Amino acid sequence: PDFTQQLAQGQKPHVQIVLEGSDPTVASAMYDASNALVHQLGVAIAAIRTQELQGGQGTPPFISNDIPFTIDGPRYLHGGPQYTFNDSLAPVFIGVFSFFFVFVLTSVAFLRERSQGTIERVIVSPLTHAELVMGYVCGFVLFAFVQSLLILLFIILVLRVHYSGNLALVFLVSALLTIGSVNLGIFLSTFAHNEFQIVQFVPLVLGIQVFLSGIFWPIAQLPAALRPISYILPLTYANDALRGVMLKNSNIGDISVQLTALLIFALLMIVLSSLTMRRQIA
Repeated sequence: PDFTQQLAQGQKPHVQIVLEGSDPTVASAMYDASNALVHQLGVAIAAIRTQELQGGQGTPPFISNDIPFTIDGPRYLHGGPQYTFNDSLAPVFIGVFSFFFVFVLTSVAFLRERSQGTIERVIVSPLTHAELVMGYVCGFVLFAFVQSLLILLFIILVLRVHYSGNLALVFLVSALLTIGSVNLGIFLSTFAHNEFQIVQFVPLVLGIQVFLSGIFWPIAQLPAALRPISYILPLTYANDALRGVMLKNSNIGDISVQLTALLIFALLMIVLSSLTMRRQIA
């Protein structure tokens, strides 16, 4: 804050470049550009000083690396120099893989429940419609939670990515996404007659979300006509929340909007899957 005053007093102030740091690729490029700019500023200040000492007689041929201030190492608001490009992609991997595998496995499993007559045999048991729906949902969600937990542990323990947030909060985001994915799989399996048709749903369900949920391009850079679609996709909110927790150390209040959106998605999918089962029972 007293940079000019220290220069005027003949001191050598310390200058530090502050980086946001959540995207290591962007942070590296910004540091290189900022560091070059700060060096140019230092050379310009040193040249002005030399000219003043010479009484302002022309512009001296000044070329020197002895800039009048010290450049300290960069300070990161998030992340750090040890973070790599893989660390910035790790939260995305958790969201995409959890959503994809849970959706496919749930769809195929529930399709076989129908094709093998399991649902018909369960219907004749003394179960209410609500008990039947909750039984299926809880059963699939339990295994989906285990699968999501394994994905999270693999990324953290095997791939050894760097993270700065609470892993319990990461699992909470993954769990909400998983609940929605399970019920989406139950719902869409109604419209399939074999496993091949389940695979045909993948580009429709996952492909659009991969390209429009901010994984490869920020949503702000998408065409204006596609942005409204991005804001109704669950992976958009899951990726944003996971990146916030793992890269920016966000707390539950910081990602409350994303958690609310994922909760609405999960509840909507539960209603749709429930209506699907009711139609099969009828």
